Amino acid sequence: MKGYGKVYKEVMRDTRLTAGEKGLYAYLCSYAGGSGNCYPSRSLISHEMGLNKDTVTKYMAKLRALGYIKLAKKRGGRGRFENNRYIIVHISGDAASSSDRETGSRHTGAGKTMSG
Repeated sequence: MKGYGKVYKEVMRDTRLTAGEKGLYAYLCSYAGGSGNCYPSRSLISHEMGLNKDTVTKYMAKLRALGYIKLAKKRGGRGRFENNRYIIVHISGDAASSSDRETGSRHTGAGKTMSG
């Protein structure tokens, strides 16, 4: 399996996050690659990271609360939910406007904004 992920230094330096939460963020980034989107199931995350599902859910909630990831639930056939789509959203501190958060834009750190 080849691939990569961009992990933002700002997230790694955020003292509000535990090592486990930062690890989950890095894990999601590795799955997202350059697209900023990934779809691993909670079971797969739990298995590959050696965490129980409740811990994964707790870490996800913290990353979402801080605005580092978004969750998009997708319905498949017959109204069933498919794997969640996780969207990596890099928000440069409190400088990001609410419209950036709503549109999924993110700041690249070089003064530029990328759509995610």
